[in-house]
Amino acid sequence: MNNPRIHLFVGILLEEDRDRNYMRVSRRTLRDELNPFEMPPRHFIQLFRLNQECVVNLIHSLEPHIPQTTNINAISLQKKVLATLHFLAVGSFQNAVGSCCWLSMSQTSMSLAIAQIWVVGAIDGTHVEIQAPPQTDEEHPPFVYLNRKGRLSINVMLISDANAKIIGCSARFPGSVHDSAIWQMSQIKNYLRSQYEEHGNKSSHLIGIKN
Repeated sequence: MNNPRIHLFVGILLEEDRDRNYMRVSRRTLRDELNPFEMPPRHFIQLFRLNQECVVNLIHSLEPHIPQTTNINAISLQKKVLATLHFLAVGSFQNAVGSCCWLSMSQTSMSLAIAQIWVVGAIDGTHVEIQAPPQTDEEHPPFVYLNRKGRLSINVMLISDANAKIIGCSARFPGSVHDSAIWQMSQIKNYLRSQYEEHGNKSSHLIGIKN
């Protein structure tokens, strides 16, 4: 086909495609040159709720646990951490995308960065005081309920979701049993372990206080 008009039309399309690719690369280069760690410390804390040093330490702590890809379009671990912190600070994808030019991420990229690791709940133990059982109770003598503060109690393990709704509870252990022992014997721990080891689910986590 040797129609000059068609050749001209194809040439225009190729030129426009080249220009779009150039602009895409230019925008990516500009984004990469914006270093959030160079912003004033007060502004950094407003955006991410932590100072630069804490975020750097957090990134280094996560490096062994989050696999990185060599894909040129992949989101860096630094951006994943900053995007997650900023999302937690502002409370929504839309606000996170619109209020942080330093990240320059679309809502889709923000979602991908944050969705890699999800916290499914918060876990902790609490002691519920009880009256002393009868001294004659051989199966449950009073001393087994004596906690480290010298009070009689039941050690209750609770798990709550993001709305402070209780989604898990274990109240079958006396106060002398340590939180870690209750966790080791819990069905929830066994379930999460099986999901991790047998099904490869490495993105669901419970957060708790380190004793």
